[in-house]
Amino acid sequence: MASAENMEISDIACVILAGGRSRRFGKDKGLATVHGKLMIEHSIERLRAQTRGQIVINARRGSDYAKLGLDIIEDALTDVDGPLAGIHAALAWAEHQNLAAVITSAVDTPLIPEDFISALSRTGNPAVATYNGQVHPLHGYWPVNCKDRLEQLLNNGTRTAKAWADVSLAMQCEFEASYDPFFNVNTGEDLIDAHMILSKLEAST
Repeated sequence: MASAENMEISDIACVILAGGRSRRFGKDKGLATVHGKLMIEHSIERLRAQTRGQIVINARRGSDYAKLGLDIIEDALTDVDGPLAGIHAALAWAEHQNLAAVITSAVDTPLIPEDFISALSRTGNPAVATYNGQVHPLHGYWPVNCKDRLEQLLNNGTRTAKAWADVSLAMQCEFEASYDPFFNVNTGEDLIDAHMILSKLEAST
C-alpha cells in the first residue's frame, strides 16, 4: 500500500456519500434533477475532472444509484445510522482496495470546487473542507489508518461528523469562491438556488 503522503492526486479515489434518507427533501436528493442533470451527476463530473481514481457511491441496498454504472458500497456497520456510517464504509472499502486514503463528498452538494481533491489531500493528513469559517466535515480526506479510530468513536455512541473531525485531528482546508461550494440541498427552494448558481457558472465560462 502506498503511503498517503506519496499518493498521486490523479489517482485518489472518491466516495460520494448517498446513504441518507432525505427526510426533509421527501425523496432521494441525489436523484433530483438540477440544471438538466441528476444532482449526483454534477458531483460525479466535478470529481472526474480532478482524478483518474475510482469514484464509488455509498448508498443503501436496492438504491437506484446502481443505474449510474458506478460501484455501490453499503454501510459496513449496519447498527449505525447517519453520515459517519458512510465515512466508515468509505474507509473500509479503501482498505479492501489496498488504498492509502479516500476523499468523501456528500451527494447533496453539487457545487464542489475544482481544486477540491488537490487542496484536501495536500498534506496527506486528515482534512475537512471549510468555507467562510464553516466546517463541512463530510467533505474530507481520510487516510485508511483512521478507520480503527472511527470505529472506536462509533462504539462509544458518537454519531456527529463534527466530533469525528475533531477526534481525527483533521486539518481545516479553507476554500474561496464567490458562492458557497458546499451549499447543500435540503428543500425544493434549495434546489432552485442550486440551479441558479449552476446557471451563472455556466454563463461565465
